[in-house]
Amino acid sequence: MVNDKNKFGFLSVMFMVVGSTIGIGIFFKNGTIFDNTGSIVMSLVAWTISIFAVICIAITLKEIIAKSRHNHLGNLGWIKTFCSSKIYKGFRNFMIFFYLPSFSFYMPYYAIQALQDALRIYFGDKIMFPIWAIIGLSFFICIYFVYSSIVNKKIGVIQNYIFTFLKFIPLFIAIIAGLVIFGYFNNWHPANPIWVDPTQSNQPVDMPSSLGKYSGMLGVIASIPAIFFAFDGFYAAGGIYNEMKDKNKFFKPLIFGIIIIATIYVLISISLLLGSDGTILGISSQSNQPWFKALIFISLLFISLGSLGVVNGMSILGGNMYKDMLKHHEIIGYKFLKKYHNNWMVANYIAVIFTIFFIFFTTIGMFYFTVGPYANEAYYGIYGIKMYNFCDLISNWSSLFIFLGLGLSILGSLKKNSNRNHVFCGITAIIIIAISCCYELVNCIFDVVSASIFQINNNSAKNLGDYLVPSILQLLILFGLFYVCYSYVLKVKKR
Repeated sequence: MVNDKNKFGFLSVMFMVVGSTIGIGIFFKNGTIFDNTGSIVMSLVAWTISIFAVICIAITLKEIIAKSRHNHLGNLGWIKTFCSSKIYKGFRNFMIFFYLPSFSFYMPYYAIQALQDALRIYFGDKIMFPIWAIIGLSFFICIYFVYSSIVNKKIGVIQNYIFTFLKFIPLFIAIIAGLVIFGYFNNWHPANPIWVDPTQSNQPVDMPSSLGKYSGMLGVIASIPAIFFAFDGFYAAGGIYNEMKDKNKFFKPLIFGIIIIATIYVLISISLLLGSDGTILGISSQSNQPWFKALIFISLLFISLGSLGVVNGMSILGGNMYKDMLKHHEIIGYKFLKKYHNNWMVANYIAVIFTIFFIFFTTIGMFYFTVGPYANEAYYGIYGIKMYNFCDLISNWSSLFIFLGLGLSILGSLKKNSNRNHVFCGITAIIIIAISCCYELVNCIFDVVSASIFQINNNSAKNLGDYLVPSILQLLILFGLFYVCYSYVLKVKKR
């Protein structure tokens, strides 16, 4: 029995929600969201819809967490409680063979990208990391946090405290810097259009375009996965539900925490869009003042360190998840691991899986197209651009599938709950998640068709492979992901 003095109260839960969610996602996705929507107003519409979906999910979690016996597994545990065995196994495979490895793949790249952006402020295009250095450093970051966070949890916890503190600093710098540029340097003239007809197409005429470019409303739907990425992790507080002083009030700090996060994110988004191209690096080009450049440099440096903190936190979660699956004989080689079970052996097991997928994702990324939020060869190099664009795609898909898992949990819980608020919020969240998932699937097919039609209509088109090959790769990866998750080639013995 846990002493009441050691149980969690309102503020503890709220700060856990904020600390496990808020971070660097907004800085990597804000430019992409604006690129999809075409105006500041439509970007806010995308944020509003996504935030509403997150709040609806949070409200339904009150009932889900209260009835689940596997809250320590988070989303996977709720699927285990409310969904069929097949769905649970499929989502478990997704977590093992896609989400955790892909997260440890793209987050180190984001950390290096932020470091490159910081150095560009003072050195311009003279600093460009070779692709082998980017890949090597990313792999080192991935493996380092696997061992430091799993072998010795104390080190992981200490690192988590340090990185959590550092990642809050650029959040407030971004809000202030954007407003300073907008009001002081630009004389209150916004750097981007406030409003554009949402039915108007903003597709480029010289290249194939994604479905989201054909109207602002489609761009809003295309932006939902990117915003979900920024909110990924808000549900982590469910793991301490059983240690709350008053379990009936669990959802209140959860909702308040989400509102705080949403407010900060929207302020950052508006500030960066009013002052620059929507990115914090774009802010630095608006003024040559030494103090201003130093401020942006520090902010980007802390964004890079904050990205490492996210990798550290996910490594801790991944270690706990693999250990639980080992306990229930749900991973390959459990007999061998059970015999020599210790933190080093678990870390070695995870490192092998992450290494295989790191090589796999890197190979695909090297062939990815250059069109996307990162398109300037002078900044990142041609292969750096391909890798960062691939990371952008994978991160969106990963977050979308995590929220799809939340949707499945909600759907399963609706069969056992007649509470009106739970049913309304659950159905609303499921509809928004389903629309976003359907859009991503249709858009993958549309990209292939669009690239093919573009070649037919423009016989002189160059480098069609830059558009057609990655579009086909998207389809192969997406359907391959479904196959890996829901096939039973990798059968494991039940206890």
